[in-house]
Amino acid sequence: MAMFFKRLSKAAPIAFESTNFRIPLGALAAISGGFSYYYYSSPNLVYSDQLNEDAYSKVALNPDKWIEFKLQDKAQVSHNSQLFRFSFDPTAKFGLDVASCIITRAPAGQNPEGKPKYVIRPYTPISDPDAKGYFDLLIKVYPEGKMSQHFASLKPGDFIEVKGPIEKLRYNPNMKKHIGMIAGGSGITPMLQIIDAILKNPDDNTQVTLLYANVSPDDILLKKKLDVLAAKHPNLKVFYTVDNPTKDWQGGTGYISNDMVKKGLPGPGDDTLILVCGPPGMMKHISGDKAQDRSQGELTGILKELGYAENMRERRGRMTGLQRSEMSFRRQGSSGLVWDDKLTLEVKKIENKNNNDDEPRIESKPAITHSRSNGGNAYRCRTVTPAVDPPSPKASGCGICGIFGKPVSSQKQKPRNRKS
Repeated sequence: MAMFFKRLSKAAPIAFESTNFRIPLGALAAISGGFSYYYYSSPNLVYSDQLNEDAYSKVALNPDKWIEFKLQDKAQVSHNSQLFRFSFDPTAKFGLDVASCIITRAPAGQNPEGKPKYVIRPYTPISDPDAKGYFDLLIKVYPEGKMSQHFASLKPGDFIEVKGPIEKLRYNPNMKKHIGMIAGGSGITPMLQIIDAILKNPDDNTQVTLLYANVSPDDILLKKKLDVLAAKHPNLKVFYTVDNPTKDWQGGTGYISNDMVKKGLPGPGDDTLILVCGPPGMMKHISGDKAQDRSQGELTGILKELGYAENMRERRGRMTGLQRSEMSFRRQGSSGLVWDDKLTLEVKKIENKNNNDDEPRIESKPAITHSRSNGGNAYRCRTVTPAVDPPSPKASGCGICGIFGKPVSSQKQKPRNRKS
């Protein structure tokens, strides 16, 4: 294991392979979902090796309890990403479905009443859901990211608290003939779960086309893996576009455009499914923003312009008190285009607890507005400071949308508090 991580740390980014051990090709990256909230509660913690095996059928995860998992090893795999392996009962599975994520938390001091305060982030494991005894997280570490810095500080033998899984989309083999995917940055993670599930099933004949946008070639997560998968499987096609190309870049350049979607992805229809996953700025550009009451909102953006439909009757939970997360979905299929959020279950728990002081609360801070331009086209983004990782544009661009740009001082919006 140590040799695997040592070799991995010296290898090209995302080359998850060694002579001693191999992470399954279907693994997927684990990156922060782009939001946070503070959780006030007395710890409800269970150690992974103390779980009742009969009660949980050899599944390590529990959606109702925080469970501690031990860090087995870690390695640096890119300029801002680290790989973490956590271990548990070697005879148990982790307990993930496609597509789902986990919730992690780390201590963040105490509230004025002296109760523990936590910072919480969702992550998507990169390990095979059927693997026993371990799970892997690939995490971007930001200079000002509360949770990512906590992960970076962990040493083998330390623990992380985990709850889950949180289902984002229930995938069934051959549910559609053609799935089109639009991903931005860390929004690749749920797409990879679905891609892996399709490609490892010989009876699944689904065609998949992925349009993947990033700031620069160095920011493309798991590119080597995606390229290998596309070369091996004719039913997978992958297209890349970056905002800041290098001289030797051979992919697309610029924001995702109408032309890219029209030429690369399947058109509207009962036999197609369009998944969009990325930062809120990109979501607004592609499929529209959420309504003021945090409900689904009206379909706008590129998908609306290209004739994709929506069905406002089908919704997957309200995001009361929470901004739209980085891993929000919009999908177009036989029932229309709707949005789904990976934290639906967690949000429902928050909403159902009413005024219980021991339950999660949302903490709002002033907003930051910034913009950038590309070919003369201005692009604006608004983000809430505690809900980003990193929490400001100055470190590596906007923490929510990943966009590089200077603050717009002349058009800065007044701070606005959101009710929890």
